[in-house]
Amino acid sequence: MGQWTVTHLHPPGATSSTLQGIAGSQQVGTVNSLAALWNGSANSWVSLHPAGTPGSSATATDGTQQVGYVDAGPFPEFPRAALWSGTASWVNLNPANATQSVAMAIHGGQQVGNARVGGVQRASLWSGSAASWVDLSPVGSPDSAARGVRSGVQVGFVRLSGEGGVGRASLWTGTAASRVDLHPAGSTFSSAEDVYENSQAGYAIFAGVTMASLWHGSAASWVNLHPDGASESSAVAAFQDFQAGFARFNGIDRAGIWSGTEGSWEDLSAYLGPGWGRSFATGIWSDGTTLTVCGSADNLLSGHREAVTWSRPVPSPGGFLAVVIGGLWCSSRKRTTRE
Repeated sequence: MGQWTVTHLHPPGATSSTLQGIAGSQQVGTVNSLAALWNGSANSWVSLHPAGTPGSSATATDGTQQVGYVDAGPFPEFPRAALWSGTASWVNLNPANATQSVAMAIHGGQQVGNARVGGVQRASLWSGSAASWVDLSPVGSPDSAARGVRSGVQVGFVRLSGEGGVGRASLWTGTAASRVDLHPAGSTFSSAEDVYENSQAGYAIFAGVTMASLWHGSAASWVNLHPDGASESSAVAAFQDFQAGFARFNGIDRAGIWSGTEGSWEDLSAYLGPGWGRSFATGIWSDGTTLTVCGSADNLLSGHREAVTWSRPVPSPGGFLAVVIGGLWCSSRKRTTRE
């Protein structure tokens, strides 16, 4: 598959930077805890932070627009879901009756996240404006949030009334009534964090242990991605046949990538070299020739958390052995066809 190449996007002079999402040539996250946008290099970054506001963060991009939140006041702890188009000028997605909101993902003209309405956090869907807000939370749910969106499908979690603190990984197709329960049997909390075609990546907690998880549209399809020897893990991003996130070994969080199974786990932090501590993978994307994972890592020398990407070539169609057996096409690699 080829060696991973690490690119450091930490801007010169910054005290901290993180990447939260990637698509096309864009990466988004924060610089000095304020919303930021990159185009592949440390010097390419631009601030998305609106002047006169106390805080902001960018959480995702579709390659053209970006989402996240802006602390627009009256108090910093009351964020407003935000939509940007490459500059600090932003669209306030906060519903008229919401006291706060956050946008977590964007794709195909849709944005998802959560909004607090009537004192309840509600899984939320937008189509570019505050007025377009759709409440995805089931009737009576005390808590829900949408984390990922692609091609008209939204994923996240829902707590149901009467179940205490249990959160249930969920999938929607645009309405509260469309919810599909992905919660695996025996779990005390689960959440789907991202979606790609018929794959949903996230985590489920069993006996107090958080385990990276993969679904294919139903609770019964649940796949345990938790690497052997890890004390905790979570998948937070999905693209094609890959999932990205982190696993904790010996108390240290390590960025990593899977390709659909527990045994496929690959430790990306190993490519950072010496002098780096905890690392996290938060997004994944491919243009058909290069696979890129974005995230952040702790620089032990500077004491800063710094934005990084890992990338490697995608094998060409002629680079693998394929045979036809009984009319079925079989190959020695995962498909890499783009949507």
